[in-house]
Amino acid sequence: MMFELDDQFDSYSDAATLSSLQYEMHLNERGEKQESIQRMITNGTESAAPNATQTHVVPGTRDPLGLMQYLAYGRLE
Repeated sequence: MMFELDDQFDSYSDAATLSSLQYEMHLNERGEKQESIQRMITNGTESAAPNATQTHVVPGTRDPLGLMQYLAYGRLE
């Protein structure tokens, strides 16, 4: 039996520090769709969009894709 897999992962990072700003996961597996949008908040003055979850993190935190980008490109300087 064949199942459709159409997953998408998006990572938005600060260009200067490569710290994560937002991480999105859009899953479509076996006909079931699931979405998760995590807005990385480092202080109490920011707020997430209505469709996103606020995630309070330590400054400099990286999401999984942001970490791979940092390891690949961040050390070249």
